[in-house]
Order: sequence, then structure tokens, then C-alpha cells
Amino acid sequence: MLRRRFPHFADLGSASVAVLRQACTGAVLYRLGRWDEAVAETDAGLSVDTDTSLQIGNGWLFGVRVFITLHRGDPLGAASALSESDPGL
Repeated sequence: MLRRRFPHFADLGSASVAVLRQACTGAVLYRLGRWDEAVAETDAGLSVDTDTSLQIGNGWLFGVRVFITLHRGDPLGAASALSESDPGL
């Protein structure tokens, strides 16, 4: 029903949708404790985000990486991940 009312709402093959999907997937995998998979998703999202210069999900993607690093007991690694993020976020 929603699709009939909003047929052109989003291009599901676009890079921006891919980045947001990977950010959401990374966040869910983090919450499920599947940290290696979450890191892989966030890295893939950051790669697409950087390649296309979208910068639509950087804060979310880096945030998931920082949380995972902190939960693994590596505060210096979390600080390093934060230093890689865009300071304007």
C-alpha cells in the first residue's frame, strides 16, 4: 500500500541508500554482538561514502566502530577511530 502512494520515494539502488543501509546493518550487528560483521559493514559503508563524496552516514558509521572498539577494551583504538572521523560531524 505504501508503495502505491509513494512510488518514487527513493532509488533503492542509489549510493546514499546503500550507505544508510550499511550503517543500519552495522548498528544492528553491533547490538547483536556480531562485532566483526558490524566492522565489515561499517567499513563497506565508509568506502562507498568516501568514494561518492556523499558524507551522509559518516557520523553513524564511525560511531559504531568506536562503540565496538570500546567494548573490545581498547580505548586508545577508539580514540584513533575518532581521530579518523570528520571533525565537523
